[in-house]
Amino acid sequence: MGITVKEALKIWPLTLGQVIAGKNGLDREVTSVSVLEIPKETKWFKGGELQISAFYTIANDVESQLEVLNNLNKSNCSGLVLCHIGHWLKSVPQKLIQLANKINFPVIIVPEHIAYIDIITPITDAILNKKKQGINYDLETIHKMANILLDNKNIDHIIYSLSKSLNKSVLFFNIKNECLTTGNNQISEKLINEIKESILTNVNRFIDKNEYIIITSQLTGISILLVPVIINTKYYGTIAILNVSNLKNIDMMKIAESKYACGLAVIENIRLNELRSSVILNYYTDLIQWNFSNEIQAMQKASTMNLNVSRISLILTIEIFKSYIHSNKINNFDLQAKINEIYNYVIEKIKTEKSINYIMTLNNKIIILINDCGNDTKTITYAQRLGNRLINSIQIYFNAPVAIGIGNYQTSISKIKNSYHESLLAIKIGNALFNKSHCTNFQIVEILSLLFEGIDTRQASSAIKKLFEPLERYDAENNSALTLTLKALINCNFKTSLVAEKLFIHRNTVLQRKNKIIELLQFDPEEFPYRLLYELATILEKMVD
Repeated sequence: MGITVKEALKIWPLTLGQVIAGKNGLDREVTSVSVLEIPKETKWFKGGELQISAFYTIANDVESQLEVLNNLNKSNCSGLVLCHIGHWLKSVPQKLIQLANKINFPVIIVPEHIAYIDIITPITDAILNKKKQGINYDLETIHKMANILLDNKNIDHIIYSLSKSLNKSVLFFNIKNECLTTGNNQISEKLINEIKESILTNVNRFIDKNEYIIITSQLTGISILLVPVIINTKYYGTIAILNVSNLKNIDMMKIAESKYACGLAVIENIRLNELRSSVILNYYTDLIQWNFSNEIQAMQKASTMNLNVSRISLILTIEIFKSYIHSNKINNFDLQAKINEIYNYVIEKIKTEKSINYIMTLNNKIIILINDCGNDTKTITYAQRLGNRLINSIQIYFNAPVAIGIGNYQTSISKIKNSYHESLLAIKIGNALFNKSHCTNFQIVEILSLLFEGIDTRQASSAIKKLFEPLERYDAENNSALTLTLKALINCNFKTSLVAEKLFIHRNTVLQRKNKIIELLQFDPEEFPYRLLYELATILEKMVD
């Protein structure tokens, strides 16, 4: 026995919602409310569920959304409530609306600020009230548990309430097996560690079968009930209840409600943390691109989020070599995955560094904002050492060449954008100068940036072509490799033996080609000022590419 979708729409906050499709299915019965976390998985559905989702895992996949809608209908679910429209799912696709109308499956959207917990509690309450004449259990207790959800209390409150209701010691362990709360009860560290061991031993059984498990403490001899907190197959932690030899049916119902409440509280905390992380990331993105009208506005916004940005003075940027990406045919999806792997690795490597203000990813780059270390010299030296250390460890761990650029030291928060821009230039110039992983300080290569900044790439390509044109024409007519040889000489500092090794030819062949190059150009490109011209042309060619 439950309520209809039409009746549910009369309950706040669904009164704020809008039925955008499937209006002919509003008489479907709602027997429970569930969070749709694994959209394509249906084997756990029992029918009658009003499913809630943000579609965040399939927000950009319309075909998957249609598949999910068909699966919900085939599983006799009652409807779908879409939350946080505009955050993950930017808008509801027309194809989904058409399909929902075709199969008479209600699709409801609610305002972005509505949390899952705001929907679940009152609807569940209404269902329970409808069942009260046919079910013989203590509705007052269930209502109390529901109120814990309605009041948006945290896990401490939920566990304390359950402990008080059962008159037993109750603990909660999170997904990392950390004891978050003991419900205001004094529990020995040894007993807590014993429970942790039991959770680790049984965690696979929890996830596979979602079973309650009773263990006997080797320390105290009391029986302990371990209750896995699982919602739609996802594990969120474990409730441990001590001395459970005399539990009654009503107690098991209280435990079931509390278990569900804990799961929803964890989900809500995860969502809030994700939203906060998103807001902070947007702030730092605005900071390095300087999307503020003045420093006062930037500092005030940081203050509202409890961010201390006043000491940021320098940007260090990490980028995977583009040649490595192209040669390994890495697509954008795999590139983002690799960047995220390196990002998580870097966070772990420098988590104890006190001079790091924030780490972020942007445009397939990892950006580290560094605080002032006392003065410009100390800060730049710190950044250089950090960059060198990261290059070596990333190269070893991921076997991927990376380029690191360090911008200039800045004394004003509004000029952090300059340091970011300089770090990108340092990477670009360093890539042209070195054929391997490098950590380039913009201060060192700034002179080259003055030569190449804002250059007309078409004009530059034309000038480079003219410089090598006599050799390229001869190569085309005689099927030779003089242009390749000259560029190899430049890159190898005109060391003949090294060029021979790189081109897999005899040293005498290199010398013969060099003489022919001098003959065609009518000057020796190794001598000043011609050497400088060809070296600059080679660097510029790489930067233009």
